[in-house]
Amino acid sequence: MSTLEEQVFALQQQLASLQAQIQTASGPTPMQSVDDTARPTPMQQGENAAMPPLHSFGTRPHYDWSPSDALMDLMELDTPIHHAKALPDSERKAIIEAYPPMAHLDYRAPATIPTAERMMNRGQKYEDTAIKQLQYLLSAAFRPLDILIHEMFTHENGNPNLERYSTMLRDIRRLLLHVCSMMTQQR
Repeated sequence: MSTLEEQVFALQQQLASLQAQIQTASGPTPMQSVDDTARPTPMQQGENAAMPPLHSFGTRPHYDWSPSDALMDLMELDTPIHHAKALPDSERKAIIEAYPPMAHLDYRAPATIPTAERMMNRGQKYEDTAIKQLQYLLSAAFRPLDILIHEMFTHENGNPNLERYSTMLRDIRRLLLHVCSMMTQQR
């Protein structure tokens, strides 16, 4: 009986040790609050419960982050978003032409509805043309983004982070599509 009791005791110790390891591993990360790990998100409740977080930054509470100097230089992250100097046409065109267009995707802004155009005054026509030009300029961002997505799916198939990166890229694309849609509604 003594050996059976010893085996049970040893198994209880192993179980307690494993529970402690699980507790430690599932605790909050340094950038994550306890509330983030306590409540499952809608995504975790569904079938994608095993999907890892999209990024290493916590979202609640709010944390600002600072990129490395190398990343700042490479991506020009110190350039103001809304007040950056516009690219010269030649440079903009060179960037666009470096990425082939996707088949069956129309990069042109939609035409103005003829009945609406006939009812526009001069100022409204000018505004419509200006927004249409901005839509065309914004559509150029899709070419390198779509090529990046294609390259990742083609060449990074074994990358364990592919799902996270794909979700981030899909979010970027959806936000760009939202801006394009809002611009069309403004017209």
